[in-house]
Amino acid sequence: WAGAGTFTHGTSTLAMTGAGKSLNYLTGEVLGHLLIDNSSGTVTASVLTGTNNLTVSSLKVNDSSASFTAPAGTLTINGEDSSGYAIDIDGVYVHSSGTVTLAANTSTNIDLLPSSGTGLNNLTITNGINYPQTATTLAGNLTIDGGTFNTDSDTALTVTGHVSVTGTLTGNASAISVGSMIVNASGTYTATSGTTTITSETNSHAFRVSGSGTLANSDGTILITTPAETRIKMNGTGNIHTLKVNHASCVVFTHTDSAGITLEGDLIIIAGTLNTSEQGGSDKNLTVAAGETDIQAAGTLTGNASAISLKALTIRDGGTYNGTSGTTTITGEQGGYAWKNDETDGTGFVHNNGIVKITGTDNTHLIETTFYDLTVDANGQNVFLRPSSGTAMTIANNFTLIAGIVGKNSHTHTLTVTGLCNVGDGSGSANTAHLDTSTSGTAITNFGALTILSDGKYTQSTTTNVGSIRNVGGTIA
Repeated sequence: WAGAGTFTHGTSTLAMTGAGKSLNYLTGEVLGHLLIDNSSGTVTASVLTGTNNLTVSSLKVNDSSASFTAPAGTLTINGEDSSGYAIDIDGVYVHSSGTVTLAANTSTNIDLLPSSGTGLNNLTITNGINYPQTATTLAGNLTIDGGTFNTDSDTALTVTGHVSVTGTLTGNASAISVGSMIVNASGTYTATSGTTTITSETNSHAFRVSGSGTLANSDGTILITTPAETRIKMNGTGNIHTLKVNHASCVVFTHTDSAGITLEGDLIIIAGTLNTSEQGGSDKNLTVAAGETDIQAAGTLTGNASAISLKALTIRDGGTYNGTSGTTTITGEQGGYAWKNDETDGTGFVHNNGIVKITGTDNTHLIETTFYDLTVDANGQNVFLRPSSGTAMTIANNFTLIAGIVGKNSHTHTLTVTGLCNVGDGSGSANTAHLDTSTSGTAITNFGALTILSDGKYTQSTTTNVGSIRNVGGTIA
């Protein structure tokens, strides 16, 4: 085939059946439907002069004996064949580091799974709704400038490079793995209900939703495995549902133009670090609204001076919560525990002179050896204090009980409040706040100072050691 004259393709199909042949054309030439059906060698797309770009109505690489070496520039496909496929690769596809652009203004099927080899390099979507019928692997980038890439029957999508969404990417329940992703202004990522895995970064960002971009999270998971310092940035519409971090060298910084980011599901740090600071910038608030926060054996959550609100917190043996110097608010519980620190050597929670505030509406336990400031505002609920190891729990500064019933988990446990313990705040009815340390046996409670306000009640231990005590209309039993 030589580009020596004018070719009017109409609705015809150009079938290339020769072994080791070249498809020669002028740059930007438009052919009809292209069928690669050779039985040996490869058909090589080769431009005679200029940039190696070619446009066809559809492309089919017929079977495992067929092989096509694509243009090193851009292969544009602007239609579909009689079977409803814009591109159908059933043989060998050699990408030549080029780009395939799908521009058909229709709903069409695509099959990008070759019989062998790497398949496509870069894929650009500019139009239509494109439904992959097999798992898709791209050695380069996926760019959705317009139209839709819809994984249809939950076909897997793997992109080694960057994904840029200005149109729509619909993930269904597919396994999706990308190097990095940005949802641009007017773009939409309707996420997989499974896991979107991010393995690298682009321009220092692993995952980014720009202003006027939309993330519809589908209750799915974003998993960051980038082996470096990187960023997630949330400026558009929608929140991440569940966020996981899992690489020992990964440090994820939270960026947003608003006050903070919200996770609607869980935060699970398997390995690596989530840091609530903008890298080199201000601290951002973190809210984990409805799920658990689980810091596993090689994981770290660094809170800086952020306002942090979690439903429940678990620090596993080997994990670290490097706490905010502000307030960590716990709004619920998970499995009977609002706060559960399983690290027994005292390194699991670095308090940084911050406040931990318990506001849940369930009976619950707090497992911790040392808090700095602890506030409990859990009206009508029982909150049991239990050390992570040994028999002593220390509140290194102040303990404020606004509402609820707080007691020790065992009579063998000693509670020490180094600073001021306030029971009640004077705004509730009698006994709204009840500190009950009346476990039998050798129970000991130590206070730097103790104040019982009008809505407070203190039930004594076997031994109560106190530097000073004030009863402002409360009850001591």
